[in-house]
Amino acid sequence: MDNKISVIIPVYKVEKYLHRCVDSVLNQTYSNLEIILVDDGSPDNCGTICDTYEKQDTRITAIHQENKGLSGARNSGMKIATGDYISFVDSDDWLEPDMYRTLISAIVDTQSDMAITDFSKSMELSSQVASPIPKPRNEVLNNKQTILYYRENGFYVWANLYRREVIKDLSFRENIKFVEDMFFSMDVIANLGKAVHVKYPFYNYFIGPNNSLTRRAYDKSKFTSLHANLYIQEKVATLFPEDNEVIETVRKSTLENAIYHLQSIYQSKDSNLDANFELRKKAKKVFNENFVLTKDATKKGLIIRLSNLFLLRFVFR
Repeated sequence: MDNKISVIIPVYKVEKYLHRCVDSVLNQTYSNLEIILVDDGSPDNCGTICDTYEKQDTRITAIHQENKGLSGARNSGMKIATGDYISFVDSDDWLEPDMYRTLISAIVDTQSDMAITDFSKSMELSSQVASPIPKPRNEVLNNKQTILYYRENGFYVWANLYRREVIKDLSFRENIKFVEDMFFSMDVIANLGKAVHVKYPFYNYFIGPNNSLTRRAYDKSKFTSLHANLYIQEKVATLFPEDNEVIETVRKSTLENAIYHLQSIYQSKDSNLDANFELRKKAKKVFNENFVLTKDATKKGLIIRLSNLFLLRFVFR
């Protein structure tokens, strides 16, 4: 198999983890790789490390730029990528050795547009030696099933291998710093014929200080997730106007997200967080548009909606 995979790795303030990440890509059993290290204005020694790798292996290209954020770094990598397939890897994570060989084989065997791998979360500072794995089970997904999978497991671009044609006209939104993967993944689904889910955790997601965005105190950047949920609703309404299952799934997710923001705003100790009440007004509007008391006929559905209503009244008292 001679298809080239372009691996795009944004690099910023990760000198403690960068060797582990890059080495895990270099040690892949699939060797036809183009590895693009994007030094996004990192103030530490990351730029020097990238240049050293470039001198050691002809498959590696290091580029340096002023800080544009994660999305800007990914876009810069995409602009120069020449591979038949594209992969994104976060620079504090690492891969199992057979990841690319397995994913590209799954795409070719099923004639899919992309492969999705499972992932493991780790707090370890060093990677573990991979043990022999059983042959992963593959499940082919249409674009509706892909949305439902993402809603359940998260819209993470680093868990995917994309056929170049599917994403060649797409880019990440550089004006946001949170949930950019949700917007990009939904744009991919609009172009998608089918995907293949490879049921084995080939990707290792590091939970450490550089992955602290979702755990830090609530701020305005996190409100972007509500806009992302609304964007997904809009896309779903266009792609699946008659499909109640996916429409309902997305509506419930948007409702839950609106409640999360209302809770977070009212519990915040930052008096300047929403001084003009614009965030609260937006979240309340989205809640009202998506709360339907009797939409589900089941008792479970009614209980969930009544609980949500009680919760909303609680955070507004």
